[in-house]
Amino acid sequence: MAGRPEHFHDSRTQDEREVRASMISTRPISPSESEIQSNPRSRSARLRAIRKII
Repeated sequence: MAGRPEHFHDSRTQDEREVRASMISTRPISPSESEIQSNPRSRSARLRAIRKII
């Protein structure tokens, strides 16, 4: 997860940037059918997770 520039004048390429996090899952996790039935507002929910690297 070194893709985003740190500030406006950051001209380094993606390979030159420091990696600070890694993706736990590359695809977003959607709610199950039972979750949608019990909580209809969860239909639009998408869980995305990263692991911080110290």
